[in-house]
Amino acid sequence: MTDSPAAKAGIQRRDVIAKFDGNSIVENDSLPRFVAKTPIGKEVSVEVSRGGAVKILKVKIEELKDSEVDETEQETPDDTKLGLTVQDISPEIARSLGLDDIKGIVVTNVTTDSEAERKGIRRGDVIAEINSQPITSVAEFKKLTKDLKKDKPLLILINRNNDTFFIPLKVE
Repeated sequence: MTDSPAAKAGIQRRDVIAKFDGNSIVENDSLPRFVAKTPIGKEVSVEVSRGGAVKILKVKIEELKDSEVDETEQETPDDTKLGLTVQDISPEIARSLGLDDIKGIVVTNVTTDSEAERKGIRRGDVIAEINSQPITSVAEFKKLTKDLKKDKPLLILINRNNDTFFIPLKVE
């Protein structure tokens, strides 16, 4: 979205966000949490690394209007069978999580005490495959998970911080 607060501030694709409002961005899910806690209208400093140079940009936090959210980017409802919620990766999400050319869907929530939480799935993880089937949209995720059988394990390929690994996950 070219009129997003990040775009207005001059943040570009491939910028690596190192600090947001004085807070270091260490984990993939740190930035969205910091942004969510920032009051609407506040202007914050964002430190980015671009081509080896450090730049300090000013970003004014704005409210996301429902009309600005593409239907394809909507989250799944909390899936009690798997204990997680997922969303398509929009360009803004990819930029905020530092994802370059990574295909999949992003985990936006993990239910407390769920199998997903016990197996270590975290908010910000990218699900790239389920049972060797590539996942590139919430629609594909829904299709592959709609007829799951209880205690039948799934093999999920996770991308976290540019590392990939498999997690076996049982339906609850």
